[in-house]
Amino acid sequence: MTKRLSIIILALVIVVVIVLIVLISTQSIFNLSGTEEESDDQIISTVLIERRDLRTFEKIDGVLEYGSEVQVLPGNNGILTYIISEGEDIYRGTVLFKYYKEVTELEFLTADNQIAAAESSVAQAEAALELLTSGPTDAQVAAANSAVAQAEAALELLTSDPTDAQVAAADSAVAQAEAALELLTSDPTDTQIAAADSTVAQAEATLVNSNAAVDTQWIAFRIARQDYCDLSGKLSSSVWTSEVYKSVCPDSESKMTEIASELLLDSIFDETQLVTSSNDLLIAYENHKKSLETEASSIKALDSAKAQRAALDDDPTVADLNNANKALESAKAQRAALDDDPTVADLNNANKALESAKTSLRLAKHTRDELVEGIEATIAMYGEQPAWRTFETGMAEGLDVFQLEQNLVALGYDETESIAIDHEFDEHTSTAIENMQSVLRLPITGKLEFREVLFIPGNSVVQYSEFHTEIGTSIVPTNPVLSLITIEKVISKPGAVDVTRSLQKVNTSIEVVNKDLVDLDLVVSIELPDENVISGTISDIGDIAVIPQGNQGEPYLEIVVSLEDTESYPEWTGASVTVSVTKKLASNVLAAPVTSLLAILGGGYAIEVIENGSSKLVPVSVGLYADGWVEINGEGINVGTEVVVP
Repeated sequence: MTKRLSIIILALVIVVVIVLIVLISTQSIFNLSGTEEESDDQIISTVLIERRDLRTFEKIDGVLEYGSEVQVLPGNNGILTYIISEGEDIYRGTVLFKYYKEVTELEFLTADNQIAAAESSVAQAEAALELLTSGPTDAQVAAANSAVAQAEAALELLTSDPTDAQVAAADSAVAQAEAALELLTSDPTDTQIAAADSTVAQAEATLVNSNAAVDTQWIAFRIARQDYCDLSGKLSSSVWTSEVYKSVCPDSESKMTEIASELLLDSIFDETQLVTSSNDLLIAYENHKKSLETEASSIKALDSAKAQRAALDDDPTVADLNNANKALESAKAQRAALDDDPTVADLNNANKALESAKTSLRLAKHTRDELVEGIEATIAMYGEQPAWRTFETGMAEGLDVFQLEQNLVALGYDETESIAIDHEFDEHTSTAIENMQSVLRLPITGKLEFREVLFIPGNSVVQYSEFHTEIGTSIVPTNPVLSLITIEKVISKPGAVDVTRSLQKVNTSIEVVNKDLVDLDLVVSIELPDENVISGTISDIGDIAVIPQGNQGEPYLEIVVSLEDTESYPEWTGASVTVSVTKKLASNVLAAPVTSLLAILGGGYAIEVIENGSSKLVPVSVGLYADGWVEINGEGINVGTEVVVP
C-alpha cells in the first residue's frame, strides 16, 4: 500500500513539473534550450533603459489674475469731451481722454496778486541793492522823515560819502537824542503837559472807534458764516470732515479757530458752488481778526499815552536814563557809519535777496501763463518711471525724458530722425511733440503738461468700473477719470525689437508644513483651464502664516507666481488654475517604464532583458515612480539595456 502511494505521488510530481515547464516556456520567462523560439506572428514590444529626472509634484490651486488697477487723473479742472471705452485695449500712443481746461476768475485774480507781490519784492530788493552801490536819489532824500526812508538812508550810509543833507540829518538825530535826555533830567513844561493830555485824549477816541469797528466786523463775520453754513447744508456737501464743519458751523457766538480757517482755505475749490461763500467767509474772518488787532493796538497806544503823561509828573527812572543814553549812542554810531564803506557780506546778502525775489517773480509769471483755457489730453506711453513734471525746453535731464523720447521715436513722430534718445529735452524733442499734437488735434505747444503723459509698463486694458467718467462731466485733478489694468510689460531698446512679458500672475498658497517645497525664483508649471501647461516663477512668498478663520484648516503662506511666457491669457483672468511644485526629485537615474516590472515569487520585482537574441529575468530594486516611469537598479542594468514591455 505504501509502495503504491509513493508511485502515485511521484506521478503527480512529474505531471506538475511538466505543466510548469510548459507554462514557463509559453510565457518566455526563460528557455531551457538556451535559445529563443518564437513564432513568426508573435511581436515583442521593447524599450531601452535610459537616464532621466523623475519628479513627483505637490499640486495647489490658484487664481490667474493681473496686478492692481491704475487710477488715471487729469492735470487740471475741465469738462470731459472724449474718453476711451471700457474694455478697450491700450497701446503706446493711445489717447485715454480729452477735456476742455477751464480757468476761473478767482484763479486769474490769485495769480495776478502773486505777480504783484513778487514784483514788489523785486523792487524792494533792487532798491536795497541800489542803496549799497550808489548815492541817494532826490525821492529817497525827500522820504528821509518816514520810517521806510530812514531805513533806506541807513543802507545808503554804507555805500557813499555822506552828503550835507545826510550829515545834517545825523546831527539832527543826535540833537533829538540829546533833547530827549534833557527832558528826562528837567521838569516838564506846561506845553509838554498839554501835549501829553492831548495824546491821551486822542488815544481814548481811537479806542472808542476801534471798539465800534470790532462790533461791526463781528456782525459781518457772523452773517458770512451763516450764509456759508446754510448753503453747505442745502448742498449736503461731503467735502468737509465733521471736525472742520463743526468748527465753522452752525453759527454761534464763538470765534472760528485759525486751524478751521486754514482748512477752509485749503479746500476752497473742492465744492464749486461753495467757492464764493467760502471766500466771503474767509474775508469776513480776516477783517474781524484785523479789527481785534487794531483794538488791541489802540489799547496799547492808550496805555502808552497814559504812561507818558504820568511820567511827566515823575522823576526819570534809571531805565529811562539808560534808554536815552543808548538812543544817543545809536544816533552817534549811525553818524559815524557814514564814513564807512559797505562790507562784502552786505553786498552779497543784497544780491542774494534780489535773485530770490526775481526767481519768485518768474515762478509767479509762469503760473499765470499756464492759466490758459483749451483742449488737453492724457496719452499712454511705455515706461517704468512715472511722469512727475512738465516736459518742456529748459527742464533738467532725467530718465523720464529718455522714456518720452523712446516713445516719440517708436510712434514715428521724429520725422527727421533727429532725436538722440538721451536724457536731455532739446529742440528736436519739442518738434516731435508738436508733430504728435498736430496728429492728435491738440494745441501745438511743443511741451507736455504734468499728467498729459501716463507712463505704463506695456499693453493694458480699460477696467470696467462704476467710476468710469461720462462725457460732459466736470473733472478735477483729485478724482480719477478712468482706471486700467496693465497686462504686459514692454522692454524697448534702441534699434532692437520690443520684447514683451506677461504681467499676469497666479495668487495661490501652500500649507506651512510644505514651505520647504517653495522658494523665490523657483520655476513651476501652471495648468490652465483648457489643460494647456505653461511655466511660471515664484516671485513672492508671504512672511506671515495665515490661519484660516475658526482654525478650519492648516496655516498657510500666500504665494505669487509670475508667468514666464510672453503671451498673455486675458480670457482666463479670474479663472482657477493648478500650480505644480516639485515634491520629490530623483535626478539623472536609470529608469524604465512601470509596465516593464514583473512581480516575482517571494516578493520584489524583475525585468525581462533582451540580450543576444534571447530574454532573461533580472531582479531589480525600485525607487521613485513618476509619469509612468520608475527608478531601477540591478546587476548588468545600464543605459541602453533593452527590456520587454508587455
